[in-house]
Amino acid sequence: MSNQNEHIDSVVAYYLENQHRLQQFQASVETFFIKHPDLNAKPFPIIHSLKTRLKDPSHLKDKIERKFDKGKEITKENLFIEMYDKLGITNEVRETFYTSVHYVVKPNNNNSNPICCEIQVRTLFEEIWGEIDHSINYPHPTEDVACKEQLRVLSKLVSTGTRLADSIYRTLNDHNQKKNHS
Repeated sequence: MSNQNEHIDSVVAYYLENQHRLQQFQASVETFFIKHPDLNAKPFPIIHSLKTRLKDPSHLKDKIERKFDKGKEITKENLFIEMYDKLGITNEVRETFYTSVHYVVKPNNNNSNPICCEIQVRTLFEEIWGEIDHSINYPHPTEDVACKEQLRVLSKLVSTGTRLADSIYRTLNDHNQKKNHS
């Protein structure tokens, strides 16, 4: 067990040693989304807000331990590319009804730098639910049955709110188009 702990500690130390590289990549991805004119066009920009973070080292350690317990070994060599080497889109329905879309981004395929990042795309409603769920269920899910059920109900309300907001914007857009053509 102590050998496993030493190994995990060395991977987390490697993560910390390379945080400056991660921060540089994080800044370039953030700048892309903040400055891209198609994503920020007025009057209805696609992006409402942007939030970035690097994984907390203690959460990383916990995640590596969970992966190890499931038979997946995380090393210094695969830390930054773990599970992201293949391009594939998969749908996964979670019992929590989590609905964010996740994209994995690498600097480019010709770069030997193995850094990648994950971009989670959420509506404002999903962001609210995500923050609440993350504070209760991360890094370990709650065992409180009432909280689990309340989060499921909230996720359904979030989904309904997102659909209603989309409908409102479509109605407004249709109204404005009719008004402009008359």
